[in-house]
Amino acid sequence: MENYLMSWLGFFLFVVLALILIWNGKDRYAKKDWLRCGVMLVCVLVGTLIIGFIFRWLSESWSLFSIERAQQLAAVWSMSFLCLWGVKLVLTLLVAIFGNIMKFHKTHNAENYPKIASTTYRFGPPLLVVAKVFVSLVSVLLFYGLWLD
Repeated sequence: MENYLMSWLGFFLFVVLALILIWNGKDRYAKKDWLRCGVMLVCVLVGTLIIGFIFRWLSESWSLFSIERAQQLAAVWSMSFLCLWGVKLVLTLLVAIFGNIMKFHKTHNAENYPKIASTTYRFGPPLLVVAKVFVSLVSVLLFYGLWLD
């Protein structure tokens, strides 16, 4: 029963964290923010090692659960943090790719850029909402597969 409850709590915790990251409104990154994103990946990978050691220590010293369960928990928690990082990265990359396409049109397709820009201003924000909804649904599926399957 406790594993079942912990799985649901972990699922809801990471889904809420993912939704906060997706819908917080910070989708455009400057160069400093991209560097911070890379540092966050390194932090997630180092955190994976720390989480693994903590769960192994808890299983060996306090006998809270078996070593196999400790390895499983360490893998699930680590993958969850990596998925949080990846979900935010995917959304930010979608915005960056679209922005770079528009910059390309502004410099290399100047005669048609006003028509493209007016369409972008009209349809851009709803498409961003659609992308965020899609990434939100994907994150729910990711965490369902990690925690509840």
